[in-house]
Amino acid sequence: MLSFSKMHIQTQQHGAPAGQPVRESLYNAFDSNMKKIDRQAISQESKINKRYDAKRARAESKYKNPGVFDICILTRNLTSKMEKIEQARERALQKHQYKIQMKRLAQEETLSDLAQSWLYRL
Repeated sequence: MLSFSKMHIQTQQHGAPAGQPVRESLYNAFDSNMKKIDRQAISQESKINKRYDAKRARAESKYKNPGVFDICILTRNLTSKMEKIEQARERALQKHQYKIQMKRLAQEETLSDLAQSWLYRL
């Protein structure tokens, strides 16, 4: 769970009704942190896809020059290998999506806690 110290909140000192700058600051901090989580998610998904694309390419290159081996056996082995790689890729993406979902929920909970603590102060 994200701690309060990770959300940088700046408030104006003068010129706005009480509570308004705090609310805007909370939402701006929340929005900024959510965008950061989204950028990290996209980057991590890209890394996962690249990793499994490389595994797929290595598996394909291994079976490109069959030589004297039976092509049917190689095709079956390659198909099986590709299915395993794709299943592993799907599991990695699901795990990643779950982690992102948990980060987003923690961020929402942090915003809620901050908002409540500021309401008590007003």
